[in-house]
Amino acid sequence: MIEKLVIANRGEIALRILRACRELGIKTVAVHSTADYSLKHVLLADESVCIGPPPASASYLNMPAIISAAEVTDSVAIHPGYGFLSENADFAERVEKSGFVFVGPKAETIRAMGDKVSAIRFMKSHGVPCVPGSDGPLGEDADENLRVARDIAYPVIIKASGGGGGRGMRVVHTEASLLNAIGTTQAEARAAFGNDQVYMEKFLERPRHIEFQVLADAHGNIIHLGERDCSMQRRHQKVLEEAPAPGITLRQRRFMGERCVEACRAVGYRSAGTMEFLYQDGEFYFIEMNTRIQVEHPVTELITGIDLVKAQLLVAAGERLPYTQSDVQIRGHAMECRINAEDPKTFMPSPGPIRLWHAPGGPGIRVDSHVYSGYNVPPYYDSLIGKVIAHGDTRETAIARMKNALAEMVIEGIKTNVALHQEICNHAALDPQGAEDACWACGASAVTFVDARDDAVLEPLPGEFRLWPRTRLKCLFVQAHDASGTRAALGAALGIDPALIGVHELAERVWEREWLRDFHPLRFGRRLWVCPHHEQVTEPGAVVVALDPGLAFGTGSHPSTALCLTWLDGHLGPGASVIDYGCGSGVLALAAAKLGAAQVHCFDIDPQALTAARANARANGVAQQVQVHDRPDTLPAATDVLLANILSGPLCTLAPRFASLLRARGDVVLAGLMQHEVADVTAAYATCFDVAPFGERDGWVGLAGRRH
Repeated sequence: MIEKLVIANRGEIALRILRACRELGIKTVAVHSTADYSLKHVLLADESVCIGPPPASASYLNMPAIISAAEVTDSVAIHPGYGFLSENADFAERVEKSGFVFVGPKAETIRAMGDKVSAIRFMKSHGVPCVPGSDGPLGEDADENLRVARDIAYPVIIKASGGGGGRGMRVVHTEASLLNAIGTTQAEARAAFGNDQVYMEKFLERPRHIEFQVLADAHGNIIHLGERDCSMQRRHQKVLEEAPAPGITLRQRRFMGERCVEACRAVGYRSAGTMEFLYQDGEFYFIEMNTRIQVEHPVTELITGIDLVKAQLLVAAGERLPYTQSDVQIRGHAMECRINAEDPKTFMPSPGPIRLWHAPGGPGIRVDSHVYSGYNVPPYYDSLIGKVIAHGDTRETAIARMKNALAEMVIEGIKTNVALHQEICNHAALDPQGAEDACWACGASAVTFVDARDDAVLEPLPGEFRLWPRTRLKCLFVQAHDASGTRAALGAALGIDPALIGVHELAERVWEREWLRDFHPLRFGRRLWVCPHHEQVTEPGAVVVALDPGLAFGTGSHPSTALCLTWLDGHLGPGASVIDYGCGSGVLALAAAKLGAAQVHCFDIDPQALTAARANARANGVAQQVQVHDRPDTLPAATDVLLANILSGPLCTLAPRFASLLRARGDVVLAGLMQHEVADVTAAYATCFDVAPFGERDGWVGLAGRRH
């Protein structure tokens, strides 16, 4: 184990490293500028060395001074934290050549991943999806640069190859402004990073920022610890982070995590690192790799129980990771608010003395901060003075605990952004149900949350967070509503600027096509079709379910729905009685009725879904066959077939109830579960059913079987 370590950083991360060292019995040396003599970690360290005046260039970026501090204190290793020299390959190289251990990746790895152009090339060659782009730095040939932009398609973004922190980027929407944007970005990159290389990428207009945490040792052991959502940003600077990312499925996490691990293996990575992606329309696009510990690492620690800083120190000491991928279990939800010494409205820094500091507490609350009552926030460095992290069993619990923590926090003497975080946590965007209720209150005639691919959204149990990953909320108002008045009312109800609400006036019946523009005729099995009612299926013998797109939030396009429809086409006998449990807009019930079922009973916990199911039954001429129930206890027993396209948790819980609704040898069809959930669901039904997989689509599995 490392005996003594230099902490080459300041602030909360320096204190975080010191605490991890103490747990491992490592002595610490705090290096500091003359402005930071009273920092908490400086006062707590075993030794301290002043390395220069306040400017970072003369202290925390002063490589010879930091290495000299390690030499005079007989230290063994240097931990760079984040920022400053943490991703400087020359510093890592000089540390190692001076005979010390650099707590982080090898210098050549930092160098390879630090150049974004080479990093993207490397990731592409190892199967990691990347944003369509120029595949290298842009040259001086204006015509060629214009051609590249046309091939990518506008809008595009020009990025500095050595950039970071939101600097060295420009979005270009038209060809007329492209060449000027390239020149301006090159000049800015040359001044800020000493490297004027720039490259071009497709600009994603509504992406989320999602990053995967990796951890590797020098013995070839590499794991990923899931993802974090860092989409809440101001000028490309993160404000609030959470983990796991809402709406990312286990299948996506596993697939992308494996890609990240394999890329790390190929580059020979060691220590903690983060691979950052943009996520839009269900696809991930690599943007960069951070070869250091991240500011937001605590949210991953809380949901996995793995101490990332201690793991860095163990890896640096040459030890093997004490965890395998199977040991990584994600439990609950965590979010982090960065507390900055700045005006919450103008964002201007607010240095000065803190007269009173009171950190919040309570279940699930963690505060990482170096400040205390009487501490003077210097004007020379980043304004981050702490992080509040909340953890709970669910996202709702984590948000509620964060609200409590922010309300308890007391910081007097300087301005902070606590009020901004309170506004964010109280925003309707973090409360889908509140947003939906606001739309109904303003007179909407239909309200739909749509996920990234316009897929059907499965309804969770009461109390579970909703599955749609990023909020696209569509509400339909009749033309009698005044558009500007409705926008103003919605803005007030949602607590947002009305200008952010898009309004589209659509001609009669056109809204149907706009509502789900990708909804087109879909075939299931030999004869069953589902299509919008304004389109026709002319195939002889076709059994057609025609849906009103404004009510069709279950169209058969989702893999689990498609599995059920295919089963119905191949197995449903004439005259059968059917229950559609969790019916949504009734597409499975309608299909059963059209395929010859004598009686179909459907139930859902969503009143809007039941309204849609009734309307669709009338439109398809099967209202007499399809009976809609708003209470599950009114469903009939001794049914021939029961369909349940719902989440695996409710599926397991409802097994005895489903057994009571089916006749002996009646068929049960279960969907809405992923491959890794099959064993649990099968076990839950083993007492009363013989179920087995009958199909798989995109990771979703269908189970079917008969009641004993």
